[in-house]
Amino acid sequence: MLEVLLAVSMFAIVGTAMVVALNNVADLTFQMHRAQKLSRILDSELRRSMSLPNLEEGTETENFTELGVEVETLIERIEDLENQDGQSLSNMFRIRVTAFWSDGGVQKEQSTETWRYARLYR
Repeated sequence: MLEVLLAVSMFAIVGTAMVVALNNVADLTFQMHRAQKLSRILDSELRRSMSLPNLEEGTETENFTELGVEVETLIERIEDLENQDGQSLSNMFRIRVTAFWSDGGVQKEQSTETWRYARLYR
């Protein structure tokens, strides 16, 4: 009888450990999938902004409700930029795309940015 009780106890311990491990793997998979989606959204928005024929300073906000993410695109002129020879570089813009979301009540953000010459696509 003691052997049966010991075997059932061991089975319960191993079963609980397996369920906890599977739950942790599922959480990690969900987080990785969400991070990949966010990276694709940021990359897509950055490429879209970079390909505009006419850059104008300003901020644009877009909501992705299915993910609970708000994406802000900021385009601003870069002042006082010089090349390695000391020549002033004009018509340069910084494009920054930032995603904002809430994860378990904690506000999080992820951003990416690039520079672009204003007349690149003219």
